[in-house]
Amino acid sequence: MNTTPMNPGNRPSPPPASPKNNDQTIKIILIALLVLLLGLTGFFATKYYGEKGKNEQQLVEIDTLNSEISDLETKIKGMESEIEGKNLDITEKDRLLDEKLKELQNLQGKLSAAQSQGKISAGKAKELQDKITSLEGMIVAYKEEIERLKEENVALSGQITSLTEENATQKQQISENKQNIEAQKNQIAQKEQEKVKVEEEKAKKEEELNQTTQAASVLRAADFRFFNVKKSDKEKEEMDKEFKRMWMQSVKVCFTVMENAVAQPGGREVYLVYENPDGTVRSTPSSGKFKYENRDISYTTKTNFNFNRSAQEICMTIPKPEKDNKYLKGEQVVSIFCEGKMIGRGKFEIK
Repeated sequence: MNTTPMNPGNRPSPPPASPKNNDQTIKIILIALLVLLLGLTGFFATKYYGEKGKNEQQLVEIDTLNSEISDLETKIKGMESEIEGKNLDITEKDRLLDEKLKELQNLQGKLSAAQSQGKISAGKAKELQDKITSLEGMIVAYKEEIERLKEENVALSGQITSLTEENATQKQQISENKQNIEAQKNQIAQKEQEKVKVEEEKAKKEEELNQTTQAASVLRAADFRFFNVKKSDKEKEEMDKEFKRMWMQSVKVCFTVMENAVAQPGGREVYLVYENPDGTVRSTPSSGKFKYENRDISYTTKTNFNFNRSAQEICMTIPKPEKDNKYLKGEQVVSIFCEGKMIGRGKFEIK
């Protein structure tokens, strides 16, 4: 009798698998693997894009921080011209430096926060920190320069005060000097006026003395004597102040040149001008013209003599006139001129 072997535990053996069941199992496994694969793919994709977004955000934050540091660096470096500017006072410069220092401290806080949050690499953080440290050094240097300028200003203020006082003293001295100078000018002007007055008085006296001397040196003719010279009686002379026309011949005129101790001795030339009663000048062969008071006048006759400062008699003869130039009745005037001056005059009558 055939018997079927028993499994341990007396469990009956499973029935043999059919080909249909095997295919289903494989499908289930494949679906499970596919689901698992899709899940892993989604997980890694999400993680990838998340990390990518995080990295991009970090890059944006780093670029922003770097840009802010660069802008502040430009501003701080640009402050050099502002600090040295003449139109910006020291207090305003110091205030600007404090503002920039606060901005730098704000950036320092941002950099520390980004570094603690892992948003920036150590290398980049060091690079930015170096920039911030450099800018802090620049601000410190600028503030030291500001302090130095403040000290110089204090010193300059003292100098200005001293110079102002000195200037006030000098102005006072200048004012006093001006007053002294004006007083001296007035004294000098007064002395000049006095000097001019003295000079004018001196010149006036010299002129008066000169005029007196010139007047005193002018020769004088006086003591006129008139003679009717008759040739028929061997030049018989008749002296008178009145003559008959019918008896008149040549006229001889004598006069005395008076003594003069002032006039210079030496040769002199004298001119005789005989005026007829009608005012005309009698002409003779020795007549001519001479200068008197800047004009030419006619003379009747002339002669020369040597003056020796003593009284001297001089005589000149006027020839009898031709028939057409007879003596005119009336007062006859004889004038004597010497050295441009009229030195004497005499008169006689013809009736």
